[in-house]
Amino acid sequence: MDTIMVNIYGYKNELLESGCAGHNGSSCSSCRLSSGCKNCRSKENPKYTAEGLCKSVKNFLKTTDVSKNVEVNFVELNDKRIKSNEKMRVKEVIDRGFYPPIVVIDGIIRYYGGISNMLIYKDVKELLT
Repeated sequence: MDTIMVNIYGYKNELLESGCAGHNGSSCSSCRLSSGCKNCRSKENPKYTAEGLCKSVKNFLKTTDVSKNVEVNFVELNDKRIKSNEKMRVKEVIDRGFYPPIVVIDGIIRYYGGISNMLIYKDVKELLT
């Protein structure tokens, strides 16, 4: 069986915020605050780095049925030594206004702005079948 490459492009020490993802209009639908999200308790969630989330993806995938068929790598966007067509495409996506981290699975840019263990798992699983 093939090995699926998952490359996560980001800035190693950049902090990424987690949130409730329930924003609807002027307030969060999940917390029902009429004052908007500025007082939302989801802002109390810890912040993560892109590299830390990449490690989390690696650890998660190690516990799944695809563990022997996937390789996860973190690629620092500021590292000038790394030059590839894939990195150039990722930079173009960022230049068009999409935010890192950018997740590339099997050479295809799949996600931007965050990292989801389950979505990455589902994509890898689908590519292996």
